[in-house]
Amino acid sequence: MSQQSEIEIDIVNSRLDQFLDEHKNPALESLYGIDEDGNRHDISDTITDTFNPISGFILLPRHPIYANIRFLRQFARNLCDLVLIPHNTVVSRDHILYWNWTRNLSLHCKRELNNFNLFTEGRSNLLTDFNTLVEIASLPWRLDVIDDKSKEIINQHDLFQYQIGKVNVLSQLGPSSLSLLDGFVSDPSIFDTDGQPMDESIGRPWRPDFASDGNWVYHDRILHWMEKESNETTRDALEKINDLTRYESDWLENKAGVGEVDDKLDTEKGSTENYIHVLTGQRNYTIHGHGSGFSISPVAITLCCLYIWDNISSNIYEEMRDNMRENADNPYPDWTEEMKYD
Repeated sequence: MSQQSEIEIDIVNSRLDQFLDEHKNPALESLYGIDEDGNRHDISDTITDTFNPISGFILLPRHPIYANIRFLRQFARNLCDLVLIPHNTVVSRDHILYWNWTRNLSLHCKRELNNFNLFTEGRSNLLTDFNTLVEIASLPWRLDVIDDKSKEIINQHDLFQYQIGKVNVLSQLGPSSLSLLDGFVSDPSIFDTDGQPMDESIGRPWRPDFASDGNWVYHDRILHWMEKESNETTRDALEKINDLTRYESDWLENKAGVGEVDDKLDTEKGSTENYIHVLTGQRNYTIHGHGSGFSISPVAITLCCLYIWDNISSNIYEEMRDNMRENADNPYPDWTEEMKYD
């Protein structure tokens, strides 16, 4: 296999900027259109979370086996931006490959390293659940590459009501992806079974003005990971994802229904500007069947991946990555440098 240079985050950032410039309409024009009389009127209720998975790559110039672990920690922010910043949620093959590469590398570590223990104290089921979650989330893209003959047979027998490759599984994965993320960050060496810190001297990393008690909730544990447990690169990525000022709040509200959940979005705007509080507020909302956009699950799955990369050392990663390169039956693809979202 020919040697390839490592993927540089600057290239990915440039590609992301280009995509957003071409797909993120100005907020004023998008939310307040001009009618036939030249008057602006609110059209925010027409914003939809249309499920149209992009089969090509927007950001990645080649397979992430050519990325170092620092890149993989940084890249989580780029993937979340694709979901949260454009007018409609964008989920592309970049997400699918990143999620699957995270799964494959972690499974390789588990098989090859006797002392590999990503989750302590009997939490190995979390990695198994993560693998299943990635398999299900990848389903639309797997269906999209089915050969034409198989598609014809499937359509003839009405095995799918919807067009192959556009099965909206992500809308159903909100509760499970958020619950799994909670399991990831709830380290039993720090938190008890109720999610409260066993060391009472640990202060909450976030407390809104209206909070009246000291109980830790879901987003507190994520922010504890960000502020106290993560490495510098992971923390920088999480801080960017968490910065609510980077997003158009009206679009977020229509994407995920967050405006209807205890006014979490209104609470955060202008105060702590904490997007993770908005995100985690969706778990109960979706569990109780009140509906929610599928923008939640790709962000939560990406954060699960980020947690895994944050807890694998660079030495172990490079050893396992090189081992997988050497034992690959076929060379990993090196696709064109051109953008592939058209």
